[in-house]
Amino acid sequence: MATLHIIASCTDRKRWPTASLIRLHAVRPGAPLEDRATAWAAALATAPRRIAAEELYVGDHWAVARSLREEARGRRLHAELWIASAGYGLIHGSENVAGYSATFASGHRDAVCGSGAEERRAWWDLVCRLGPRACEVRSLRQLAAAYPQDRILVVGSASYISAMADDLAAARSKLLDPARLLIVSGRETKLPEPLSQNLLPSDARLQPVVGGALGSLHIRVARRIIATESVGDWDARKLRPRYEVLGATSVRQDVPERARSDDAAVRSFIQSELLRDDSLSASRLLRAYRDNGWACEQRRFIKLFEQVRMGGPNVR
Repeated sequence: MATLHIIASCTDRKRWPTASLIRLHAVRPGAPLEDRATAWAAALATAPRRIAAEELYVGDHWAVARSLREEARGRRLHAELWIASAGYGLIHGSENVAGYSATFASGHRDAVCGSGAEERRAWWDLVCRLGPRACEVRSLRQLAAAYPQDRILVVGSASYISAMADDLAAARSKLLDPARLLIVSGRETKLPEPLSQNLLPSDARLQPVVGGALGSLHIRVARRIIATESVGDWDARKLRPRYEVLGATSVRQDVPERARSDDAAVRSFIQSELLRDDSLSASRLLRAYRDNGWACEQRRFIKLFEQVRMGGPNVR
């Protein structure tokens, strides 16, 4: 039976209460990257409470991710679920982990290294090497080297995929057939050649095809590939143009009309939500704001989010 390794990015939402999480912003802020990663790994290693990694995350994206093994089994594929974690690096779904908050997404209090792609890649390498692990496979390149004949499906946002770019390129070179590496991410994801040939761009044009919310779009595209594509066609050279055509010919959904509001109203919304849960990211709050029928351009919302974070609950 053929084996499929599914690597899904972690989620901001965790099963444990926010207060019990190990928070990246609180661990050696301002320290050199390697010193901070060493301190972070030590904090994770000494945490008393643990849970299987695949049980830690919650939300729509992760619910779909956990369903992929069953989809693969229906296609006579053995599937292993792995997590691309900004806190741990690459971890198998069965590994026991501590509750934590760390992310490659910008605009979050526990974001890794700001928004620099080079720093994100360096952090990924560090946590893969230093993070506490039970599994011998600690990176994508090690995974591909251990199972060069298998298929690898990686799903994540542009920030996560760019953080893993060096590791992905090394993994690609170790597979017997480099086209067996599939990367499902946004069209804005920038990857060097020849790794860019393995990117299957996923954008809102595919939403009518796969359904669900935009927040779980990439993982739903991955589920469609597993559920509908012939295993013999699991080849980046075949699937990339196929999904380009699929997106171009799908029926586009109408963009909902939303009411605009001034900066004070947006800040008030952000303040009230952060008082309820201070782990919420800017992107997650923006989705909630828009779901409530209000409009705000992403850059403006992130700027106001950062103002609230810096100024505290009394900012005006």
